[in-house]
Amino acid sequence: MIYSDDARARMWADFENMGPAEVRKRVATSTFEPAAERLAREWLRHKEAEAAEDAREETIQSAREANEFARSAREIAGRSEAVALAANSAVLVANSLASSATTKAEDAAVLARQSANATRVNNRIATLALIAAVVAIAISIISLLAGRGELPSTPNRPANTPSNPGILSPSLVKFRRRRRAIRGPP
Repeated sequence: MIYSDDARARMWADFENMGPAEVRKRVATSTFEPAAERLAREWLRHKEAEAAEDAREETIQSAREANEFARSAREIAGRSEAVALAANSAVLVANSLASSATTKAEDAAVLARQSANATRVNNRIATLALIAAVVAIAISIISLLAGRGELPSTPNRPANTPSNPGILSPSLVKFRRRRRAIRGPP
């Protein structure tokens, strides 16, 4: 028996209601009449083709999603590489700055040691200059006192008198003689 398109559509609607498992079972047990069985087999092939098409569409969609994920991953990897390169550059600059700072610190330490040594030398020179100044002041005081005759006499040195100037320098002696000549005797 050959079914009209209307009858065929009704049969396929019945097959849809039964579901593929039930239709396969009835085809296997030859429950349908031969024309209905041919329609059932055709309907099953159609369902398998639809299922294969759905599976193919799912596979294509999965492949598209996988490609999109791969593209995103590649973009992220590119950005990560750029960030890594920037970080590497920053580390190189930081290392360079640290090395430069270390060199400057070492130079500063050397200069500080040299400055400390120079300060010690300058302190020694200042101390010697102070000692020399004290000695000069003492000599000046002694010269002044000796010039006035205020120094006591000792066995080795007679008292300073106008006739015996003692330790006075020859120029001071000349100066005093001229002054006495101008003023007169005391």
